[in-house]
Formats: sequence, structure tokens, C-alpha cells
Amino acid sequence: MKPKLQGKKQRWREWFWVAVFALLAWFLLQSVWSLVAKQRLTEKEETLAQGELAELLARKAELEKKIDSLETKRGVEAVLREKFPVALPGEKVINIVSDESLEIIAPKARAPWWQKLAEIVSFWQK
Repeated sequence: MKPKLQGKKQRWREWFWVAVFALLAWFLLQSVWSLVAKQRLTEKEETLAQGELAELLARKAELEKKIDSLETKRGVEAVLREKFPVALPGEKVINIVSDESLEIIAPKARAPWWQKLAEIVSFWQK
């Protein structure tokens, strides 16, 4: 009877170690999967950050160009003339209004005589 017990104990030990290694493998796989997910997230964020950096560098270049133009007398004069209606002595300021800003008002159609009469009567009822 001892050999059977030895065989059963041996199988239990084998299954125990299989379970321990399976749990260990499960935790390792979970850790690796978590790292892969974090890496993907980091790559996405890096791509977004690089896009923002490119936009900011372009904006910086544009602002530096404006600053350089404002350091000259001609640049300051151009900005002043653009923003405010100013002129040097001997010059005249002309404001040109674009057609887009004008509203076209269509003439009102004449109302029939009976509609005018109805308006007058309704005015007295109020």
C-alpha cells in the first residue's frame, strides 16, 4: 500500500508545482501585458506632444517675425496705420467700406388697401 501512497503524493506534488508555475506565468503575462498597454499609451501621448511642439514652434517663429517687424520704424507705422485711422501731416485718411459689410435692404411691398384698413381697426381695438 505504501507504493500507491507514494505515487499519489508524487502526483499531488507534481500538480502543486504545476499550479505554482501556472500562477507565476499568469502574473508574469499580466505584467508584460500591462507594460505593453502603457507603452502604447506613451507612444500616443508622445505623438500628440510632438504635434503640439510643432504648432508651438511655428507660432513662436510667427511671433518672432512680428516682433522683428515691430522693432523697425516702418513696422510700427504699418501696425498703427492698420489698427487706427492715423495719417502723417499732409496725408488724408480714406476709409473704404467693403460690400460684404453692407446690408441690402429691399423696399417693402405696398400692402393692399384692405390690409391697411385692418391694421387701423386693430389699432383702435387694443
